[in-house]
Amino acid sequence: MSSKDFVTIKYFPLLCALGLIIAVCLSYAIWSSLKAEDAVEPVFKAEAGALRELKEKWKEVIAQKGGEIAYADFLEEAPKTNLETHGQAHAFGEALYEVEGIAGLKACDSSFEFGCYHSFFGVAVYNEGIETLPQFDAACNDKFGRMSMPCQHGIGHGVLVYTDYENIEDALKLCETISTQPTGGCSSGVFMEYNFHTMDEASGENFLRPASGDLYAPCNTLPERFWPSCYFEQVQWWQNMFDGDFDRIATLCEALPAQSAAFVACYNGAGNYAAAQAHLDAEKTQQLCARMKSDLQKALCHEGASWLMRANPEKEKEAPKMCEALAEPFRTTCFQKLDFSS
Repeated sequence: MSSKDFVTIKYFPLLCALGLIIAVCLSYAIWSSLKAEDAVEPVFKAEAGALRELKEKWKEVIAQKGGEIAYADFLEEAPKTNLETHGQAHAFGEALYEVEGIAGLKACDSSFEFGCYHSFFGVAVYNEGIETLPQFDAACNDKFGRMSMPCQHGIGHGVLVYTDYENIEDALKLCETISTQPTGGCSSGVFMEYNFHTMDEASGENFLRPASGDLYAPCNTLPERFWPSCYFEQVQWWQNMFDGDFDRIATLCEALPAQSAAFVACYNGAGNYAAAQAHLDAEKTQQLCARMKSDLQKALCHEGASWLMRANPEKEKEAPKMCEALAEPFRTTCFQKLDFSS
């Protein structure tokens, strides 16, 4: 796919308008070379196999009952494991947008790692155009406040599809127009989409970005300000490349400059995905974080895990357990970052 495959005649004037608004943040030169072509509809992963059938089922239910009631039914029927159901929530989010458009956004919630939002925003960004990024960002902030980053993550998926998978830096610069967080949020969605092509059936239903020989790419090829977000998400790619070998992941993180932003983000990412692998169970997550070598590495792992737990209302009570398990001064620092009082 080339970037021009994703740019339609109706979007090009909107790109011009957006370029004027965000000129201080993003050079319009990025887009000046893009030319309008015949529209080419993206093909999303939810169209494949069982997810395609699931999506069609929920489109019918949404049309009959409305998005909010249908989503309640989905939550009741879905398997109660975050990892298994995250992909199904993607399918629901895509169906929701196709039936109700932007108005359907109110039906989604934080269940299953915000999976409903991820594909909802992914499809919406492509269809509505990038001028809607501030609108989507505001919707996340209005609903989740300071815990909005996992919601914004879904926006990043759609931004990368919009710019094309080869234009990762362009997508990250667009994310900067709505989000300045060094990790999480929109940029994390960009990197996850880059690594797994969750919205691109053309790459295969179980796409995993192949290794180029450099296990730190693309992070080390990007401007340094993007390293924290990239290495935070690189952990998930390593997990899949090395069958969840946390010893190897710890070693890969350890090779980054000691206590640099990239180093910290890498171990935070290890904790985040350890928590996902342990289904947000604090005790099981601590066992995975114990594979890290130093007290600092373990503490950073605990921190990253606590954030994912904090973002899930059903598992929020597990989050402070990750900090409580640490010795000082790491315990206090963990609570400060989590914004709980010890």
